[in-house]
Amino acid sequence: MSPALLSAATGNAPVLALALFGYAFISNVALAVVPHEPAIVWAGARLGIWTTAVVATAGTVLASWVDHRVFVP
Repeated sequence: MSPALLSAATGNAPVLALALFGYAFISNVALAVVPHEPAIVWAGARLGIWTTAVVATAGTVLASWVDHRVFVP
């Protein structure tokens, strides 16, 4: 297993927050194929409710911005 993934799984907060941000982006773009709820629940127990909300919201906002730039003429 990758050291970064293992580090995120064992509770390294900055790595976990970065993983959550990336997953929030991937799960919220227009052509998403993965659900975002499992990552939110999993990260919420490890990062705390406010950190999870802020990081996941930032990923979602970035995904929305990318969608707007790509799909709006």
